[in-house]
Amino acid sequence: MPKTQTSAASKARKKPAWIPKKLGGEYPQLTSLNKTLQDPRTGKFYIYGGLAPGDTRNLPKPDFYVCDTKDMKFTDLTDSLTYTPRSVLGSELRVKKRLPALLGAGISLMEVGSCSLIFLFGGHNADEDNKPSSTLIAIDPERKEWWIVEFEDEFPSPVPRINPVLVAANQKLYIFGGIKQFEANWAHHKTYSIVDVELPLAGPNRWKWAALDIPYPRIVKNQIFGYALSVHDGMMILLLPGRKTRKAKLDFQFKTMFYFLPSSNNFFLMGKPKGYKALSDCVHWYGARNFDPLSVLLCAWIPHSRGYLVPELWQYSIFPDNKVVCLGVGQKVFDLDIDLRHFTVVGDKMFLMGQTNEDNKDDYPGTMCDTYVEVSMASLL
Repeated sequence: MPKTQTSAASKARKKPAWIPKKLGGEYPQLTSLNKTLQDPRTGKFYIYGGLAPGDTRNLPKPDFYVCDTKDMKFTDLTDSLTYTPRSVLGSELRVKKRLPALLGAGISLMEVGSCSLIFLFGGHNADEDNKPSSTLIAIDPERKEWWIVEFEDEFPSPVPRINPVLVAANQKLYIFGGIKQFEANWAHHKTYSIVDVELPLAGPNRWKWAALDIPYPRIVKNQIFGYALSVHDGMMILLLPGRKTRKAKLDFQFKTMFYFLPSSNNFFLMGKPKGYKALSDCVHWYGARNFDPLSVLLCAWIPHSRGYLVPELWQYSIFPDNKVVCLGVGQKVFDLDIDLRHFTVVGDKMFLMGQTNEDNKDDYPGTMCDTYVEVSMASLL
């Protein structure tokens, strides 16, 4: 019997090749509580800050690394950055200066014309006053410069906070929640704020707060958000669960996930998705990335049956499809015997990064991000 098109296509689809490979360039440390983001336009992956392995002082690092996923090489930008002492892109008043060492800052990326800007907001500032910050920092990674965003005088500063959620949509920055201090019982801010990004960037213009510390409405008054993604071309913001206390697990149930509508500043519950039971209620940490116009990928580190934490992957088809599918990669990752900590997606490729469990590391001693696994998403879906 001749092969049908269906059977031929089925055999042509190869199983994912889970092959560990060495990263190139300058390896970053595998810090905890770091912040990462992906530039979908350039395919570059950024890592900022965090706590160094074994640092009992809990002092955050100002490290700023970029990995170009075209050649999988890391570059250390920490000491290459320059500070512009006013909100003028390309100013001559530039001095070599590291980013502030902020623990728990919100991070987001916005495309402005042909430029990708990275923003940091809040966090615990260990460099200056050793307390929570309410500063908004803008970074141009291509020009290797950063500056503190200035606001018009009539606007007061927002309440300082740690662990806010920061997300960009339609030339605005949205800030959700955050905590007041790193204490045993976290006191959460139940508010949101909105920043109008003033264009052009090259000029002495000051930005505006379109909304400042607006209390959450009743529907989300008890919710803690930890991650946000702009979806449907900025018409909606997907809000994902955050940690209620320092030691609390993250509960990925449908009652903890919401949408925010920028057009009306309203929240609404995601609703019970098809396959919601596939979501885990014992997530230790996670990352999320836009995959295609109609879905996002959630990569969550959950306990394996052998007691270790392994990343598992879910595809969530956003509103109106509202469907969750577990892609079942946890066992494959466990079998690799690699400590993978970072996750990102570029086009049809998923990348997991971390460190092999080798005892001897002559070139880069310590806990370094030196290994990655690349998997075609087409092989998983």
